[in-house]
Amino acid sequence: MGPDEVIAAWMKRFLGRRDGGATEAQAAQPDRAAALGGLGEALVAGVVRELGWPALRNVVLRERASSAELDLLVRAPHCIVLLEVKTWSGFVDGTAGAEEWVRYGAGGREACVPNAVRQNRAHVGIVGRAIGESEVRVFGFVVSAGHARYAERLRGHVVPLADLAMVLR
Repeated sequence: MGPDEVIAAWMKRFLGRRDGGATEAQAAQPDRAAALGGLGEALVAGVVRELGWPALRNVVLRERASSAELDLLVRAPHCIVLLEVKTWSGFVDGTAGAEEWVRYGAGGREACVPNAVRQNRAHVGIVGRAIGESEVRVFGFVVSAGHARYAERLRGHVVPLADLAMVLR
């Protein structure tokens, strides 16, 4: 079986055992951040849909004692693409290798947030292990669907929503 067949079979199997826990948890706590996050994911899903690629949203994969929520798992031609969507505003600083990034919001508020690049790399590894076929390529991108400005050193690691279709092609 070639990589395309492996990808199709894996996604078909996965659809049958999908875990909606993350979506249910968001629905139980409707707040501004969850609503904005859902809107960002819907916008990104729209770009993927326009490309004609099948995608799953809010996928929860379990590995050992932990789990990972994937914002979008996309079946692109000849590979799988994982999209980590951020709908942040303000200014985001950090490096691709740091544990956390710092978001600076209105009024000088400062918040430490998990490094989205590291998070997405971990998701790529989890999906690769779940598929279990080394010839199936898995790629990941962090997509900015909000109004945040990113430090210069992060710009090469975060895809603006407006550029997503071009990057995916």
